[in-house]
This record gives sequence, structure tokens and C-alpha cells, in this order.
Amino acid sequence: MKQYLFLLFFLFVLTVGAFCQQQFKYEPDKMALLKPLRKPSIIYKEKIYIGSRQMKELFADEGTPEQISYLNRYSTNNTLAGIFGFIGGFGVGYGGVLVISGDKDGWPWLGGGAVVTLLAGLLQGSANKNLQIAVTTFNEDKSKKTSKVVLNAGLTTNGAGVQLRF
Repeated sequence: MKQYLFLLFFLFVLTVGAFCQQQFKYEPDKMALLKPLRKPSIIYKEKIYIGSRQMKELFADEGTPEQISYLNRYSTNNTLAGIFGFIGGFGVGYGGVLVISGDKDGWPWLGGGAVVTLLAGLLQGSANKNLQIAVTTFNEDKSKKTSKVVLNAGLTTNGAGVQLRF
């Protein structure tokens, strides 16, 4: 029994460690996506947009209809994942209590709850993918629209020079 508890604790520590190793790259002229454990956030133009409502306002002002569509898919899948996660957690908990108390009718509850929880995880993964696509397409569109023109001028001992890059 102690070995199982140690294995469970070890897997928990590995899982938490995987979530804590998020790398973040911030570029001021682009949108950056933060993925905390509670609500995803977007940093854009030195302002943080937390949660689906604020992100919808940002994309309504700055985004295209395609990006808004991806954000709506994110919201829908995220909501469904929360509902299925709750139902699955209830099934696993209720079935686990029945199985521990010796009732054979708990196994269908336990199995059904595990399947529904797995479905919730898949929906959450799809939701996060849609949010990432929305941010990526936003950054790609912004980089296409803004042309970077650089003018360099300088004086040397041999004369003056001008360089224009675009």
C-alpha cells in the first residue's frame, strides 16, 4: 500500500512540475498568451486581458471575423469541458464511494465518470488549441500589415551615407 501511495505522490509531483515549467516570450508589438491554471490571459500593448469576456472585447476591437470565430470556439469548448468535467468527477466520486462500500453497482458509475472526464480533457485541449490559433493568426496578420521601414544615416571620414530598408 505504501508503494502505491508513493507512486501516486511521485506522479502528482511530476504533473505539477510539468505545469510550472511554462516559458514565456513577450514582444510588445505582438499578442502573447499566458496559460495559468485558472484563466488564460493575453498581454497586448502592455495591457493584460484576463478571461473570455475581456479577450472577446480585445478581438472585437482589433481582430478579424476568423479570429473571433476561433475565440467563440474556445469559449464553447471550454464551457462544455467544465460541465463534462464536473459530471465526470461526480461519477468517479460517487462510483468510488459505492465500490469502497462494497456495492457492485459502483463500477459503472466509476467507469462512466472516467470516460466523461476523459472527454472533458479532450474538449479542454481543443479549446486551448483554438485560443492559440486565434492568437497566432492575430500576430501573423499584424506582422503582415505593419511594414518596417528603417532609415539609417551616418557620417564617416569618407563622406555621408544614407540607407533605407523596407
